[in-house]
Amino acid sequence: MHILYKLGEEGELHSILYNNKEYAPIMNKQFTVDQNFTDNDDVNFFYSFKDKTHIVNGKMYNQKDVIIRGISSSEINFQATNLEKTTDLYTVHNLSCNEYKKEIEDTKSYIVLYTTNLKDGVDYNEQMKEIEKLVSVEIPVLEKGEIVISIGMNMYDGNYWEMIKYIKSESIKKEMTLSQKNLNELYELMILDIEIPEPSQFPSPSYCTVIGFDENTDELVKEKTEYFLNDMCNYFEEFGKYNNESFCQFFDNEIERQSKHLAKYEILDTKI
Repeated sequence: MHILYKLGEEGELHSILYNNKEYAPIMNKQFTVDQNFTDNDDVNFFYSFKDKTHIVNGKMYNQKDVIIRGISSSEINFQATNLEKTTDLYTVHNLSCNEYKKEIEDTKSYIVLYTTNLKDGVDYNEQMKEIEKLVSVEIPVLEKGEIVISIGMNMYDGNYWEMIKYIKSESIKKEMTLSQKNLNELYELMILDIEIPEPSQFPSPSYCTVIGFDENTDELVKEKTEYFLNDMCNYFEEFGKYNNESFCQFFDNEIERQSKHLAKYEILDTKI
């Protein structure tokens, strides 16, 4: 399942991916309105280690395998907490909504939050923590089926500035795999400050090596090519070596996808 939100006015989209059948991390994938869902690979999610929750940042490969890149504190500096529910119902984005609000320091302007109930019996409180993280507004405990539709500021002059809005919810069939070894090593290094020991003097098998050369190549082209090949090696070492046919297909698709992305945004010199 996923819930799609639009953040601000710049067209930044966030897909909140979750499994409503069994426990799995709730992932937040970011992209923009002029991108396809597959154009951006960055994901982040809350994950518990030793009974303490952290924010984990990762990269998704092949639209299913996640390699962890960083771990940080899960503390959120809220700009608004303890919003109070009002008694009136409001129509927001053509939906009947409850309103929660709090005045901003005697300014006659309010942080407001609108929710509707999808009547599906799903508890969305964990999913809504991803919205808290995006807008730094504490979301009240919601009833089953209740979901955030909009968060914004009602200004003293009557204008409404919307920070985030709900686009849609839909069922998607998608499997994702985390590299647990990668996750554990980063946790020990970044949170526990335990130095990862050097490999033993007996070399372990290496399944991916890049040997390349260039001539009269632009520095940016060289940089992008090296990054791409190293990225593919990292993925191969974690996941690809278990299914070479799948990896080869992914490699070819990724070359085509990234080539289109570089051309679309004119990241490389068009003369190259």
